[in-house]
Amino acid sequence: MQSLLRWLSYAPTSEIPAVVRAGILSHRFISIHPFNDGNGRTGRLLATAELWRSGYKMRGFLSFDEYFNAERNLYYNALQMQLPSDFYQGRNDCDITEWLEYFANTIAKASEKLRLLALSLQAEKGLPSTPWDQLPRRQQQVLVRLVARIKSEKTALELLVRPSDIESWFAVSDRTARQWLSDWTESGFVSPIVAGAGNRIHKYQLSEEWQKVTKQAS
Repeated sequence: MQSLLRWLSYAPTSEIPAVVRAGILSHRFISIHPFNDGNGRTGRLLATAELWRSGYKMRGFLSFDEYFNAERNLYYNALQMQLPSDFYQGRNDCDITEWLEYFANTIAKASEKLRLLALSLQAEKGLPSTPWDQLPRRQQQVLVRLVARIKSEKTALELLVRPSDIESWFAVSDRTARQWLSDWTESGFVSPIVAGAGNRIHKYQLSEEWQKVTKQAS
């Protein structure tokens, strides 16, 4: 186990593709078999944790146990590879290509199933595609804030944005907030509402396109 931990913390190990690294970690742990019971579950948990740490954050949507239980014979055959069960009788330094191919294919199958599920759920709801993701991050955050406002206040408030809103949401100065709103006016994201003496602009309204998107999202 100390050797396995040293390998995992060794800098060049981080250069190994995440799926391969998680597969090696899982197989090595299960082969060492440090506990009397629960080694398989712990090994699969370690693989999940390593993938999560590497950016594969499909929390709640990827369960190894679901796939391994559905094809137990394939799982055990790939794990054992016709090798002795004792770690120091051939499992401590063996070629685990067969296991890694099975492990990677399982990840691929789970990912494809999740992709198709997401597409089917979207199709069932009849959700129109929107260019929301094409917006710069700050403008996306503005829409999210407005959606939250609609939900909490039960009114669209004409989907207005004030410089004071931008100051509060992004912790910027009044000058910066007004500059952003001016830039967003040029890009067609918002339009100014002129009122009062001196034609001073105190608030902005979302463009018609983004009003529609925001109301749908809420």
